[in-house]
Amino acid sequence: RSRQVLGTLVFVAFTLLVAIAAHLRLLATGRANGLPLDSDGWVRMIRVRELWNGGGWYAHGPPPLFAPEGLDVHGTRPLDVLIIVPAWIATLFGADGPEALQWSGSLVCPVLHALTALAAGWAARRAWPDLRYAAYYAVLVLFTYEVLSAYSAIGRADHHVLVVLAIVLGLGAAAKAAWLEAPPRAAYGAGAAFGFGIWVSPEALLAALPALGAFGVGWLLSARGRRWALQGLRMATGLFVMVALAIVVARP
Repeated sequence: RSRQVLGTLVFVAFTLLVAIAAHLRLLATGRANGLPLDSDGWVRMIRVRELWNGGGWYAHGPPPLFAPEGLDVHGTRPLDVLIIVPAWIATLFGADGPEALQWSGSLVCPVLHALTALAAGWAARRAWPDLRYAAYYAVLVLFTYEVLSAYSAIGRADHHVLVVLAIVLGLGAAAKAAWLEAPPRAAYGAGAAFGFGIWVSPEALLAALPALGAFGVGWLLSARGRRWALQGLRMATGLFVMVALAIVVARP
């Protein structure tokens, strides 16, 4: 047991060191500067400030833009909440609210990037349980994904990193569920993760649909088709519940 805990701590330390090195490289090459680097980031932070200052939860866009109607921004709230909560906690310890909000918005994506790397290692262990260094390979591969690194740069309040985190968790749980003796929670968890990704952005469907389709193919072609169908049904149920929750929370 202690050996397993030590192995986990070593893996977490390895992942954090690689994440820090990757983001220092982005700073050194000028691809991160602590401020929103594109129009999406600026609009996100304007909307977050509106909510911070008492704006409506269901307000779609910042009123100061595209007056008098206001710019209709089709973004969802999970990332906004992830920016606001750390800033609010910081204010409990005496931090200035607007400054804490700016820091939180600037650092949320690098933190999510590191969490995605940890999730990739976990997912690799689910998919290849007999490959000793699968988790370490997965972390290194993730940090060679330049598009994700660019979206994760310090100063980019961007939802794509959160979508990828949900996808990685969903794929890892789906890989676990593909071992048909796995407990039902793996399939339910995969569906819930994919559903949360869809809540953040429908782009998550690009991973959720093939994963569900794979269980459908197993149902059609495998001698144990009923087990594949049952796991697929559980995954679809988890996805449905999460999307339903999203609709209740996000829509008036």
